[in-house]
Amino acid sequence: GFIIAFTSDFIPRLVYILTVSEDRSLAGFLNDSLAIMNTTDLDLDHPPFPSIPLCRYPDYREPPWSPDKYMKTNMYWRVLAARLTFVVIFENIVVMVVVFVGWCIPDIPTRLKEQIRREAFITNEIIIHQEAIRTRNSRFENSEQDQRNSDDDHNVVFQPPKKKWNKDFSVKPQDEALVHRPSAYGEIFEDTV
Repeated sequence: GFIIAFTSDFIPRLVYILTVSEDRSLAGFLNDSLAIMNTTDLDLDHPPFPSIPLCRYPDYREPPWSPDKYMKTNMYWRVLAARLTFVVIFENIVVMVVVFVGWCIPDIPTRLKEQIRREAFITNEIIIHQEAIRTRNSRFENSEQDQRNSDDDHNVVFQPPKKKWNKDFSVKPQDEALVHRPSAYGEIFEDTV
């Protein structure tokens, strides 16, 4: 925005068309944008062109016959204000476009987002199932220890039957755990078994 505003003639031309030109054209823009300088005001021992009394240069300054000789004109301040206004407007437009494009094009595609949710769901299922197995095994070990302690008194050894666990997650485990089951792809609800 600063490069466009301060290195091009776009803003000075626009200000000239809107504030100076009577017919909204660029007729007279070059003459208006050049300042006048008296060559005798230069501090040179040998002026390059002594026969030329006045020279023109691109700037908005008062002429040498003005009481405020070579000071900046009102047009300079108008152009500067327009340039700064352009920078602010340009920056806001760029930010809005970037936000809009970021909103239109997500960082993660929807299909990948659903796959990540599905993998997280399956990971949770595995963790819940393993915790249920660990809980059940600790119950069996505790009951087995209690049985051994009571059997030591009666000299009878009792071995509880070993259960084989079904690792198919489509079958509900037979324990008291919070189990998440999708009714459809991407949809999750909770059942207490």
